[in-house]
Amino acid sequence: MNHPSDDRLSAGWLAQVLRDRGMPTPGPQEARRLVRELDAQQRREVVRALERLALGSDDAEEMELMSLAWRSVSPATVQALHRAGADLDASGALSMFRQHPAAVAAVSRALGEGPQAEAAVEELRGYAAPWQRPPDAVSDEPAGPDEGQDTGPPGRHAPSRAREALAEDADEGEDGDDRGAGRTGQTQAPQHGAGARPPAAFSAPEPRPGRPVRPQARAYSSSAAIVFELDTLRAPDEAGPRHTVSIEAAGGRGGEGYDWADKIIFQCTLRELPQVTACLMGWTRELEFRGHGVGQDKRLLMRHQGDSVYVRLLQGRRSVSLPVHRDDLYAIVLVCLRALSANDPDVPIPALLEVIRQLALARQAAG
Repeated sequence: MNHPSDDRLSAGWLAQVLRDRGMPTPGPQEARRLVRELDAQQRREVVRALERLALGSDDAEEMELMSLAWRSVSPATVQALHRAGADLDASGALSMFRQHPAAVAAVSRALGEGPQAEAAVEELRGYAAPWQRPPDAVSDEPAGPDEGQDTGPPGRHAPSRAREALAEDADEGEDGDDRGAGRTGQTQAPQHGAGARPPAAFSAPEPRPGRPVRPQARAYSSSAAIVFELDTLRAPDEAGPRHTVSIEAAGGRGGEGYDWADKIIFQCTLRELPQVTACLMGWTRELEFRGHGVGQDKRLLMRHQGDSVYVRLLQGRRSVSLPVHRDDLYAIVLVCLRALSANDPDVPIPALLEVIRQLALARQAAG
């Protein structure tokens, strides 16, 4: 039986909330398809996320869920899956993206030409296999109201949703303190059966004992993953704890997830955080910070490239880099704004952003 609010999920309400929050929004046809094809668990998660987003929540995982839901029905995904000979409904595509974050990058590469595109098609075919629909499969999920029938939010909150464990156990942070962004969780293995859709490939992560869950935002490529997480400086001044953002990056393991055990962690200083925010916003073209870590061998390089921000973390001879697409920048910037606002709660966020922008312009003018 569906939760009472599930049946009120409509394409119109979904599009309205995403538009209001400035997030990627599917077209009317794609939105109706998404509402129609989500399984019961996914519908509950989407309803819960939309309810909270409509109330102003900036939870990174809820934003990531809606971003992946949009990707599940986007024309690019449909075309890439067609090239791979995969027939997935929106529920299967969403489960694939959550189980295999590298599939997002594989979709983009599969639409190109040449050997790299052919390799991406084969990679995508493997990711999609567990959720392949039988030829005669007919979705038995209830169709949501058509667009325009109900654009208001559901009246009650859905049950707490399960969340995908996107990272392995975090190791120690800079200077030996335990600040890893990864959270543990187990993933259900897809179950196969005639005409049966595999269960959603995610489960609720278990928070690390003694460590609160902190706001974070993630981005992925086929070769690397990165996490921006709200953090606290280890040496609070007399005014109390000071907040910042930690950046963690891990290389890929050939389509088998990411090597979080060998990640690089970079904690921004109070002076660096506004400059990082300026680069993410496009007010600063590029930046480089050096001398972090016990061995003073950590570096952060960022370069704004129009539709993405190139981020590179280095520690000694190790290096992890990836482009962070503009669709992922919204949630990342919000994590930075949380830290900035927590340090100066009496200053409105628009004023903080204007100060950062003006300083970036002055720095640029000075060369």
